[in-house]
Amino acid sequence: EKTGGEPDVVGQDAKRGELVFCDCAEESPKGRRSVCYDGEALRAQIAHALGIYSLAIARGEDELRAVGGSVAARVRAFSPELAEEIEGIAEGAGVEPHRIYVLNARSELMAGAPDGCTSVFAPRPGLLGHNWDWLALLEPLVAVLRIERGDGMRLATLTEPGMVGKIGCSSAGLGVCLNFVYAPG
Repeated sequence: EKTGGEPDVVGQDAKRGELVFCDCAEESPKGRRSVCYDGEALRAQIAHALGIYSLAIARGEDELRAVGGSVAARVRAFSPELAEEIEGIAEGAGVEPHRIYVLNARSELMAGAPDGCTSVFAPRPGLLGHNWDWLALLEPLVAVLRIERGDGMRLATLTEPGMVGKIGCSSAGLGVCLNFVYAPG
């Protein structure tokens, strides 16, 4: 509230009784429009992320189109719903779908990069940690999403514009992190 935000109670954890807050305001603080309500701003953020990753991935458009097609075929075979979501992102962003498929496969395409994230897991007390020490240019674009699916599964993911998810954890106790540090030799 001190920042002018407008947090809303969106749920309550049944086991612990904790309230779940989310800022659902169109502007929070006043004057700072949420990209959730501003399609043009979200399209601009996706375009910005695509530009940064185009430089980082460093492949020609023909190769990216081929790789995007290959990734699309694998995603469709694994999860048609996920493919539909990726293609919806592309349509909303006004870009060709292969570009969003490539964006979602950026880690695989950048294997061996000289920089990256690390993770740590401690089985007791069940601690999973991840540091995001990636390109500073992307930092303002990072978002944490809290999602509750229709089947009751909840998840939280740290992601970037145009990506369906990146690192995070689910209410089923599954956590996904990246170890992307290159160790030569």
